[in-house]
Amino acid sequence: MASKEATVYIVDCGSTMGERSHGRKQTNLDFALEYVWDRITATIATGRKTAMAGVVGLRTDGTRNDLNGEDDYAHITVFQDISQMLMSQVRKLRNELVLSSTPGGDAISAIIVAIQMIAKECKKL
Repeated sequence: MASKEATVYIVDCGSTMGERSHGRKQTNLDFALEYVWDRITATIATGRKTAMAGVVGLRTDGTRNDLNGEDDYAHITVFQDISQMLMSQVRKLRNELVLSSTPGGDAISAIIVAIQMIAKECKKL
């Protein structure tokens, strides 16, 4: 039987990601997204239904996650629940993963949201 995998990518969308570091012409967000798109498209290219991925935005303007009732999980948005990714979802994500005006956020809380997503999806696998 094929092995199953679930990956959650956490992307910092905070306002400081609009800076350009180390002499690059692209923003730090665009530089980070190159890696995310590369990994997601590589997963899509395998065609495996058991290779699933999700995307969480950190320091977003809005809040949308299963733990959003608590203040510690504000400005964390689940853009894509864990599922088999398709190119149509990647195109949608390209429009959603943009710079926010939020300077603050908690990366540990984003990791907790990602762990919760994996636990919820993988408990039945």
